Amino acid sequence: MGWAVRRLAREEEERKKLYSDRELFVKVIKIFGYYKAETFSVIAIIITVSVFSSLIPIIMQRAIDSFIYVGISTERTKGIIIMAFIYLTFILMNAALIFIRTVFFSKLGQKIIYRLRTELFRKLQYLSFSYFTETESGRTISKVTNDVDALGELLTTGLIDIFADFFSLIWIVAIMFSYDIKMTLLTFTVIPILIFVILMFQRKVRVAYRKTRVAIAKVTANLQESISGVKVTKALSREEENISTFKNINQENYKANVEAAGVSALFMPLIQFISAIGTTIILIFGGISIIKFGTITIGELYAFLEYSNRFFMPIISLFTFYTVIQSGFAAAERIFEVLDEEYTVKNSENPIIPEKIEGRIEFRNVYFSYTPDVPILKNINLVIEKGESVALVGETGAGKTTITKLLSRYYDVNEGELLIDGINIKDIELSFLRKNIAVVPQDVFLFSGTIMENLKYGKKEATDEEVYRVCKTLSLHKYILNLPEGYETDVKEGGSRLSLGQRQLISLARALIADPKILILDECSSSVDPITEALIQKGIDILLRNRTSIIIAHRLSTIKNASKIVALDHGEIIEQGTHQELLKKMGKYYSLYETQLTANTIVTEESKK
Repeated sequence: MGWAVRRLAREEEERKKLYSDRELFVKVIKIFGYYKAETFSVIAIIITVSVFSSLIPIIMQRAIDSFIYVGISTERTKGIIIMAFIYLTFILMNAALIFIRTVFFSKLGQKIIYRLRTELFRKLQYLSFSYFTETESGRTISKVTNDVDALGELLTTGLIDIFADFFSLIWIVAIMFSYDIKMTLLTFTVIPILIFVILMFQRKVRVAYRKTRVAIAKVTANLQESISGVKVTKALSREEENISTFKNINQENYKANVEAAGVSALFMPLIQFISAIGTTIILIFGGISIIKFGTITIGELYAFLEYSNRFFMPIISLFTFYTVIQSGFAAAERIFEVLDEEYTVKNSENPIIPEKIEGRIEFRNVYFSYTPDVPILKNINLVIEKGESVALVGETGAGKTTITKLLSRYYDVNEGELLIDGINIKDIELSFLRKNIAVVPQDVFLFSGTIMENLKYGKKEATDEEVYRVCKTLSLHKYILNLPEGYETDVKEGGSRLSLGQRQLISLARALIADPKILILDECSSSVDPITEALIQKGIDILLRNRTSIIIAHRLSTIKNASKIVALDHGEIIEQGTHQELLKKMGKYYSLYETQLTANTIVTEESKK
């Protein structure tokens, strides 16, 4: 895990350079712009609460100076009772306003969380393939779940409360100056100490909470990987090793959060001590003013002490929320990292939507590499006519699957051109292009839901009769009907209720129901028995008529009838032609074919022993 920790640390360092605190703050504030009415309503309630709350010490001052410390009489007794009811009324109104504020906060916060999650999910749907190959799925899931929650907490109990505290602070300072300028200035003498504490801890808290985001992302990534690979884990009896690995990662998460909590916990005692110093100064100065000079009343000193404490309360709250802010900003960095991610594959400024795709494909001097110094395809020149069935053969890593990824425009070519019907695919509208190309991969994935829902995934408007027709052609219809709920059978997550061969059949049917003009088959019959493979091959031969197709197959016996076979080696086309033509050349294809025949003969003889 050492390399993973170092890589994550490097990513966090890079993230520091991407966003300053100011940039993050501006981005976060902009979110409120989508909910102007709700935000202004919350602000209005905040102002009202602050005003009502600030009047309470004045009521107490009036009660003390006018009715308590001025002798005994029936009138003053009535007065104090009236002031008590006024005080209680203000407390109740203040409590009601705080309740309304909390409800509004929660509603606004949940709206923002809903929007952020939706925007993140939308962004992820359209991000290019390169993002998903370079980013662990667990970390991406962590951003959509854990980080959105952390940012939501910042928005609901952080920024809005900060505004409330800031407004209260300004309002309280104004009242304090109206009471006594000297005592107010004395209160401010502790502010430089507060600033020093802020500067001292700001970086430490930010770093500590950044570590917690990295740690929880690693936990999520490991959890996702462990669940996805549970079959391999059980097959190799790796349960205890996986538990040990998870415990280590979880321990890192524990340590990161304890460290962050320790740094945060140091704030409150320091701030409370600083506020106590301020209160002590006011108590001494105010007490002397009453005893020796009589310049202020006892009620005024009480009110000023109340406002002095209230002056420090917003500051204490700001420090309390500071940990929320830092945690939220660390999460915001990761969220905006996704939202600001550039699309490496996107539509041109004026994309073309042809009336229809005929299916003619042409590669012109195409070069491609996933990383700059490791070429995958070199000078690929290939023409596939409309309706042709072309097979790509070659050893693992020859570049077969990469050619199909370029055709689906999961990646763009580095050099050269890739054309469909004479149009550069970079100029064809992306969704239109992909709707006309269907891919049946070797690694089949089915979505949670019924078989019928999976079959119609690429063409929601398909009728049941269309589905039945394709399934009958692939000899799949009777098998599905024999299931307990037929086409309404729930396949569960990833199609776990079905065998791999059954999933491949459904995946093939799904692609064909979408009725693409170009069909790509990547080892789509590699995990079925010979009888089922023969049935699939028969169905494919029927369904590929009048449709351009590219077939990747390691079993060369399945591609004898292809219109053209293209042999690749180390990213280059070294020969192409029909099955018979390539055998006569006795080149790469002949060598591969002979090797497979020999291997199959050995396997057959061994099985007879």
